[in-house]
Amino acid sequence: MNNQPAPHYSGKGPAPAPAFLSIIQHNCLGSWNVFLSLFESFKEATTYPLIVLLQDPPVDKAHLPSFNGFKSFLPPGRKPRVAAYVHMSFLSNYAVLPRFREVDDVIALDISSNEPLFGPDFHSFRIINAYSTNTANHRVHSVSPEVLFPPILGFPS
Repeated sequence: MNNQPAPHYSGKGPAPAPAFLSIIQHNCLGSWNVFLSLFESFKEATTYPLIVLLQDPPVDKAHLPSFNGFKSFLPPGRKPRVAAYVHMSFLSNYAVLPRFREVDDVIALDISSNEPLFGPDFHSFRIINAYSTNTANHRVHSVSPEVLFPPILGFPS
């Protein structure tokens, strides 16, 4: 993951993954059309994002739609509220371990490498994707801070 600019894209075939970490977060509103619109828009971009985090993904019978060049991850359950898509080029260079809590509103991706990522002693990091809504009193979120920000070793698989 360096900060070199992406190579020029000719517009033919799928766009290449960037040479830097790029993450997109999007709410699909449970719609296949919104999902397809988002992923189809990547074809017009100069590069693909490496990680796509979704809220309200279009889940059908505990399955996500697929998109060429990405691997999907979602919490177990019939209708999870979050999902993650990781570009295959990223998966070929880094270990990505999805982690789940007892709720289907949170997914974490533990990303690691044998090579230092951001500094000499920094070989891993975590991305957390949560769908948290306010309850009726607007003071309590559906995903508590204890669930959303657990100690690094306290996030069970």
